[in-house]
Formats: sequence, structure tokens, C-alpha cells
Amino acid sequence: IKHYLLPSRTDLAIEHVIVNIQTKNGDISLIALYNPPNKKLTQTILNKLFQVNRNVIIVGDMNSKHVSWNCPVNNRSGINLLEYALRYNIDILAPDEPTFYPSYARAR
Repeated sequence: IKHYLLPSRTDLAIEHVIVNIQTKNGDISLIALYNPPNKKLTQTILNKLFQVNRNVIIVGDMNSKHVSWNCPVNNRSGINLLEYALRYNIDILAPDEPTFYPSYARAR
């Protein structure tokens, strides 16, 4: 698979790596990101990530909780992500079960 690393966006306060994959139908940018639980995933960040290329796949731990993808609660990052996805017709693929089980019952 032909691919190359793109420079990280310095205007984003979020950990990420961008790899461009070359296909016969055009390039696909694969973005791996980590958004710490204490930071919000904003629509501005999402806009900048999706401007990298016409074809973008974002994977990683976004710490974006929403009942739409089987989280018991919503947080601001999850609300922002869902609103962005609905506005721009973007699919969100998430596991059917939680990926983290906190030790204290209130957070479950």
C-alpha cells in the first residue's frame, strides 16, 4: 500500500497523526487522534481535521460520550461530534459495549 506521513496540524491542540494512503481512486487521509478526557472535541477541531483531504477517516479515542453510540451519558465532546456528523452526513462507527468501566458507580 503506497502511503506517506503528512505533517501534523500545528493549529490543533489535539494529539494526532495523519497518514495519506494512495489508491487508484484517489488519496484517503487516515487520522489517528487522542482527545484527553479533560479537553473538548470542538466543531472547529473537526472542521480542520476534515479539511485535510476530500476523503478522511478518523479513528482513535475521542473521549466523546453520547447515548447514540451506547454510552450511558453524554458529554460536550460527544454532543459536538454527533451534531457535526449529522450536519455533514458523516458516519460514526462505535463499539456496541463500553470500552471503559469506571471503578466508581456514579460514572457508570
